[in-house]
Amino acid sequence: MHLKHLTLRNFKNHAELVLDFSEGVNCITGANGSGKTNILDALHFLSFTKSFLIHQDHQLVRDDCDSMLLEGIYDNNSFEQTVQVLLKKPGRKTFKVNNNAVGRLGSHIGMLPLVLIAPQDIWLLQEGSSERRRFIDMALCQLDKQYLSNLNLYNKAVEHRNRLLKQMENNILDTEQVESLNKVMIPAAEYIYNKRTLFIKEFVPFVVDSYHTISGGTEVADIIYNSPLQQGKLGTLLQKSIEKDKILQRTSVGIHKDDLEFSLNNFPVKTHASQGQQKTFIIALKMAVCYYIYSQTHIYPILLLDDIFEKLDNSRSMAFLQMAANSYPGQVIITDTHIERCKTALEQTGKEVNYITLHTNA
Repeated sequence: MHLKHLTLRNFKNHAELVLDFSEGVNCITGANGSGKTNILDALHFLSFTKSFLIHQDHQLVRDDCDSMLLEGIYDNNSFEQTVQVLLKKPGRKTFKVNNNAVGRLGSHIGMLPLVLIAPQDIWLLQEGSSERRRFIDMALCQLDKQYLSNLNLYNKAVEHRNRLLKQMENNILDTEQVESLNKVMIPAAEYIYNKRTLFIKEFVPFVVDSYHTISGGTEVADIIYNSPLQQGKLGTLLQKSIEKDKILQRTSVGIHKDDLEFSLNNFPVKTHASQGQQKTFIIALKMAVCYYIYSQTHIYPILLLDDIFEKLDNSRSMAFLQMAANSYPGQVIITDTHIERCKTALEQTGKEVNYITLHTNA
C-alpha cells in the first residue's frame, strides 16, 4: 500500500497544496515554517482520524477559514482508494472512503497503516507512563478493532468511576454504581492486558533486530512490560484498593497504570543512554512497529520520518537511512530542512528518490 496523491485545502498553513508521491522514497524539503511537518500531520489525520500535534480539531483549519479538506489517493494492492476528510469549525468532521461516509471513525483506524517517527517521540522516554501506553495502543489499534473498542469502554468507565470518587460526601460512595462500573472495566482490562502481554512478547525481537541494524551491534535493546494485573485479577485488586481510592479520589489500580521499561545492555535508556542512543532506540521502536504490523497483516505501513537527522551521528543516520531506503519495502516519506544534506545521504543508498520542495508561502 502507498500514497499516490495528496490534496490539502486550508489545512494549517497550506491554503492549497497538491502533491504526487512515488511508492518508494519521498523527501520533502523546505525551510522552517514551510509546512513540511504539517503534510505528515495530514497523513496522520487520514490514517488515525486525528492530528499527532494538535488536540482540538478546529485548530487545524487555516486562519480566517471556516473549513478544511484533506484528500489522499492510495494504491492498496493495485486497488485505488480515495480517503477524504472535511472538517468544519467548530470541529465537525466527515470521513469518506471512495465517496462512502465512514459511520464510526474508530472503524477506519487500521485501514491505512502508518508509522510516524518525529522529534516529539522523545516523550516516550522522558515523560510519564501515559506516553508509553499510547505507543502500545497506537500499534494495537491498527491491528485489532476489539482492542480499540475495549480500550474506549475501559477509559470511559475509569473516568466515570473517578468522578464518583471525587463527588463523595462524608466518605460515602455509591457502591452500586461503582460495582456496575467495575463489571465494565474487568473484562475490558483483561482483554487489553492479554493483548499487551502478547504484543510485547512478540514485539521485542523486532526491536532487538532494528536496534542492532542501526547501532552496528554495539548495544542490546530490551523492553519489560509492567502491569498491576501481573499481581492478580482486577476485580480483587479493585476491592483491595477501594479505601485507598476514596482517599486519593481516583482509581489507583488497573491497566491505566501499565508501563514499559526500556533498556540498553540492561541499563535504563532514560538515565544511562546518550542523546544519540535514545534517538536510535526510538527509531528502532518505530521501525519494529512497521515490521510487526507487516508480520500480522502482510501490509507494510507508510513510514513517515520527520527531521530524523536531529541528534543522530553520521554513522547512525546512514545506517538508518540504509535500512529505511534500501531494506524497508514500504513507502517512506522524509522531511528535512536541507535538501543537499538529504540528497547526499540518500544518494549513498543508491535508491531512486522523489524530491518535493516547499516554500514558506505554501
